[in-house]
Amino acid sequence: SVSHATIDDYLADEHAFYSEPLSSILDRMGNVYDVEFVCESQKALRCRYRSIFNDGESLESFLTVIQSLTGLKYERINQNTIKLYQ
Repeated sequence: SVSHATIDDYLADEHAFYSEPLSSILDRMGNVYDVEFVCESQKALRCRYRSIFNDGESLESFLTVIQSLTGLKYERINQNTIKLYQ
């Protein structure tokens, strides 16, 4: 189901998350960047975060923010897969 927040986010050219689990953020931003995020920490996936990402922001920039929010490291496995780990 599409929420009003999602529609507003697209209209505003940004992706806003208000207390959403990391799993949801990675799912949504994976679609934006056309990559699959694989997170080894189930605990981290359940943690909730608040952040706003602008359209056109680089994947590297997104990953830097995720790293600073979560403390997770990241590694590109191949062109379409990025692993997040502790």
